[in-house]
Amino acid sequence: MDTLHHEIQSLKTSVRRQRFAIYGLSAVLAGMALLGAARSTEDAKFDMVTCRGWQVVDKDGKVRISAETDADGKAAAQWFDKDGKVRIAAATIANGDSGVEWFGKDGKKRINAATIADGSAGVSWFDSGERWRVAVVTATDGSAGLLVLGQDGKPQIEASTSADGSTNFSAPAAK
Repeated sequence: MDTLHHEIQSLKTSVRRQRFAIYGLSAVLAGMALLGAARSTEDAKFDMVTCRGWQVVDKDGKVRISAETDADGKAAAQWFDKDGKVRIAAATIANGDSGVEWFGKDGKKRINAATIADGSAGVSWFDSGERWRVAVVTATDGSAGLLVLGQDGKPQIEASTSADGSTNFSAPAAK
């Protein structure tokens, strides 16, 4: 009988300890919930954030800006409109090329500006059908050129300067 009485006392002690632990854990969880609810509404401030990519979302959770890098050395950023269409895309790649493209509301490319690893650069404009219409380029040797294309894709105006200072102008469509 003493053994049974001793076992009952041990069980009562164990129940009291478990009850104390449950109350303690409940108090800790309630405290954490209150701290989470009373979280500061100030913007976060950081000296440095290091990551491979990030996204900015609007009040509805839609991605509006994204940026990322990949294993091949490309770094890219995109800006999206409220409908989720890319409106601006910018990238650099490991070989030194870089560029920015702007897209119309319909998602079609309208402007492209790029620098090439060799030092040349250019800007191109596209019509609403994404057809190349105007291009302006500069080269590392000092030459530069302008090309205007018609709707049919044929040159309408060509103008250039060479590294030696000579110029060229033609308007093939006017002939």
